[in-house]
Amino acid sequence: MFSGLLIILVPLIVGYLIPLRQKAALKVINQLLSWMVYLILFFMGISLAFLDNLASNLLAILHYSAVSITVILLCNIAALMWLERGLPWRNHHQQEKLPSRIAMALESLKLCGVVVIGFAIGLSGLAFLQHATEASEYTLILLLFLVGIQLRNNGMTLKQIVLNRRGMIVAVVVVASSLIGGLINAFILDLPIQYRGWQWPPVSAGILFPVFY
Repeated sequence: MFSGLLIILVPLIVGYLIPLRQKAALKVINQLLSWMVYLILFFMGISLAFLDNLASNLLAILHYSAVSITVILLCNIAALMWLERGLPWRNHHQQEKLPSRIAMALESLKLCGVVVIGFAIGLSGLAFLQHATEASEYTLILLLFLVGIQLRNNGMTLKQIVLNRRGMIVAVVVVASSLIGGLINAFILDLPIQYRGWQWPPVSAGILFPVFY
């Protein structure tokens, strides 16, 4: 869990320490950030294809995944709604126009499609594809490094990045509700308590971390 926190904070802070004033370079970084999300999902799809006994365990994987995602997400949503009711977030930034629901649905389908494409390519069994998991980790580190550069050039201070009060509160709420959801999963799926899903909080942190700036 602490290693996951270091993976998030270290590249973010290192990226923040790099001043960059060229608008063209910042525009390239913004575009790269969008592409790298797809790249990470692509590597995840490849990694999925290399799971042991995938064919025989596919239905079990789908069952465990569906139950775990549903329960943990419901716990996260309930906890965040409770947080918003008790401690409303006063956002002083100008609200941008949200995309249409169709556009958001299409974006979600694109993300799922990238995972499916990665999975299909991973089924080829090529030896070099076995390093997809490591590649996704390095890509995530690079993504956070670029986010750090972006935050500095958007006028954020290092204190705001590392000691963001709202972000910390949300992170604690997400971790706590994820652990509760994991305990519920353990009872529903008849799993040992230690398999309740430690990976979900770090993954959520990687997604939510830049949102509160």
